Amino acid sequence: MIDKFCRECGTRIEMKELEHEGIVPYCPTCGQYRFPQYNVAVSMIVVNEEKDEILLIQQYGRPSYILVAGYVSRGEGLEDAVIREVKEETGLTVSHMKFNRTQFFEKSDTLMCNFTAFVANTEGFDPNYEIDSCRWFSREGARANIRPNSLAEYFLDAYLEDIVGPVPTRLRFGFRDIRPEEAERAAEIEQIVFPPNEAVLPDDVKKQAAVAPDLFMVAIDKVNGQVVGFLNGLATNETEFRDEFFTDKSLHEPEGSTVMLLGLDVLPEYQRRGLGTEIMRHYCQREKAKGRKRIVLTCLPGLVEMYKKMGFTDLGMSRSTWGGESWHEMEILL
Repeated sequence: MIDKFCRECGTRIEMKELEHEGIVPYCPTCGQYRFPQYNVAVSMIVVNEEKDEILLIQQYGRPSYILVAGYVSRGEGLEDAVIREVKEETGLTVSHMKFNRTQFFEKSDTLMCNFTAFVANTEGFDPNYEIDSCRWFSREGARANIRPNSLAEYFLDAYLEDIVGPVPTRLRFGFRDIRPEEAERAAEIEQIVFPPNEAVLPDDVKKQAAVAPDLFMVAIDKVNGQVVGFLNGLATNETEFRDEFFTDKSLHEPEGSTVMLLGLDVLPEYQRRGLGTEIMRHYCQREKAKGRKRIVLTCLPGLVEMYKKMGFTDLGMSRSTWGGESWHEMEILL
């Protein structure tokens, strides 16, 4: 968090360039740079070595499971905080520990430091008032029950990846409707993924997200919480694709039986992992549950076989001339 006023004299903070550091908060009265301060906390993957099980807890009246965690006290080392927090919240004694990784949690302005805290057995296990409920899980059980899209899930997935290998695509990524604040990110991804003549203009991508967010599915990397791809479209009762769907949002019919897909975007560094196939699978399942009858897309000739593997049928050449290209029109019946 960047202070608005100097912690020493109360003067309003200015932003000033510091050689080798960039723009840094500065107090003109004290003549001192005031580097941002933040909280520090520890989060623990508590492992029962005897049974190879992981402890997850429920707190604050929420039904989802998270990791044991707590703030580091002033003058306390990280390792000391791990031992204290585990003891205070669970009654368990940490026999040894391993540092995993850190992640900054912006909502509470906190640097989270994750450890694996090993306990030899469950002797003395006595959760305190801070814990509503808790349970020991197998590795896969913990992965399946941890709160989705949370920092706890990020730490747990990273820990499991270290010891048992990469997280499968279906578990590594989360899929949901786009949020208003993510429209800018989606527009940027569109410009990265497609060449200039094919990319939808940023303003049109943002309008698509605003008009039909329930048809704009994003893929979230659970490791870093970032949007790394998306699949979006508009609903209609028309039967053939036309280029106006890219720019004229008034063509969207919320109750339409057909979805005209406008883009399947996956950042280059996330391609060739099956992410495009996975987001398409989630999208089709969801639209079928809504009562949609078919999904239509257009693609360049070189991608026809890829979409056939996803279950689409090639209908031949489309009327679309988007970007000055020739496109195939394909459909999947739901």
